[in-house]
Amino acid sequence: MHIRVLLAFSNMLFSTGIEKILESDPSIKIVRILRPKEVLNSLRDKPDIILADLISLYNYIDKSCLASPGKLILLDTECGKVNIAAAIANKGVGMVLPQHSMPEDLLRAIKRVANEGRTDKGFHLQNTDLADGQDPV
Repeated sequence: MHIRVLLAFSNMLFSTGIEKILESDPSIKIVRILRPKEVLNSLRDKPDIILADLISLYNYIDKSCLASPGKLILLDTECGKVNIAAAIANKGVGMVLPQHSMPEDLLRAIKRVANEGRTDKGFHLQNTDLADGQDPV
């Protein structure tokens, strides 16, 4: 069984780089987005996980489009703590991945959120969690 992942980034170069990382894992099937405005059409397919940046999150994604609550991972691109808190509270974000995360952290985060979803507080992967090789919390 594949984890269906929708890439919803405002920067297509960034999206292509993330796609290359995800292609390395056979358990992940990518729903490719050609333009950010096409996200809404792809959301009708109810992907298992949505990877987004803050711009796409607020302009194109509604949490009612998710197959399950909390299946959205926000890739932090220095969007600020207030914006991250608002995204967790208002948009159903299940995890925030810091901008300095490694590719293997992204793959672990996708699998963790796909399997566990969101807690009442949401998940937030801290840089300190990466040092000892533990799963994100």
